[in-house]
Amino acid sequence: MKNLKLIAGIATLIAITAIIIFAACRKDSNNTKKSEKKYVINNIENMGDYCWVPPNAEVIEDYHNQTILISSSNWTYIGTTSDNQLLMLNKGDQIKISCTCNSSGSCYPFYVNEIAGCAGDCSKCTMTQSVTTTGKHITHGGYVNLEIEPHFITKDEELPTAFDEMFNIPEINNKINTFITNIYKGYEYPKLINKDDYILTPDNYSFAVINLCGRAIVLPVPDDILPQNSISGNKFQCSCTDGTCLHKVERLIIHYCKDNCSGTCTMTVSVATTPEIDDHIRFSSISFQY
Repeated sequence: MKNLKLIAGIATLIAITAIIIFAACRKDSNNTKKSEKKYVINNIENMGDYCWVPPNAEVIEDYHNQTILISSSNWTYIGTTSDNQLLMLNKGDQIKISCTCNSSGSCYPFYVNEIAGCAGDCSKCTMTQSVTTTGKHITHGGYVNLEIEPHFITKDEELPTAFDEMFNIPEINNKINTFITNIYKGYEYPKLINKDDYILTPDNYSFAVINLCGRAIVLPVPDDILPQNSISGNKFQCSCTDGTCLHKVERLIIHYCKDNCSGTCTMTVSVATTPEIDDHIRFSSISFQY
């Protein structure tokens, strides 16, 4: 089973006790900001929303104003604004996370293990995301790396799940369309076996995990063209710790999960000895709202 840093980070924050360190800005005699306070979160209700942050991003935590600023020189942010417009930022543009308590208590930003979000002793700690330069609010989206070409995952790559807005970008569509065309030359798309909360491949096909611009998608691929040691299995599933996350399909053949629940939405590819039991998880990926 591939234990993603993303999953480990969330498990540390939720299942175990998370420690959020936030600064109460004050200046010492040398005019440096240095006072800090530790707050311990013991309850899942204390943790608000969170988002995935690409590796090597610049993250500026401003606890005094309860915000985090995120920018990346290699990754591009794509999302949907509150007025339902598609947004595609330039590399290096900043995204701002703002934390708000909608009841009594505190709600502060955190950043750990490529996850940023809001948490505190507030029972209704919420996170909003916006573009720093324009102030436009973002309702859904994420980071992609357009320099990464689609490829089979053959090692322990830690990737978040793909998201809807990606498939509205021509450059990404061209990449995946070419990749799929090359795979299925001479082959038919398989007829998948749909169950109540998961799907299975027919004989001679497997669900292969693909890196698409730094995000994970799944394709049902003929076994005889799978690269050696590729990450694959015969079962695909979307599951949530609280509620139900959506199984999305693009181009009739691209599968991924969409965060649409109150808990953590996870996409898994596994080898099922029988349809219902004895699963051996080959790959897990978290679906993020942002």
